[in-house]
Amino acid sequence: MTTTLEAIYEHGIFKPISSVPAMLRENEKVRIIIETDIDRELENEFTEWETASDIDLLSFERKLKVAK
Repeated sequence: MTTTLEAIYEHGIFKPISSVPAMLRENEKVRIIIETDIDRELENEFTEWETASDIDLLSFERKLKVAK
């Protein structure tokens, strides 16, 4: 069986937001695939760009031109 269930991760435990399918038995082993709404890597890149100085940005632009 495959189903999608939204949950919140809180204090080390995944807590379902929507109802759990009735066919799921108590203590049944399941596989959880985690997909977040936030792309952490992209978020980190934005933070780096926002905090970078003009000198850092010029240096980065030069590296990009050399790499092409």
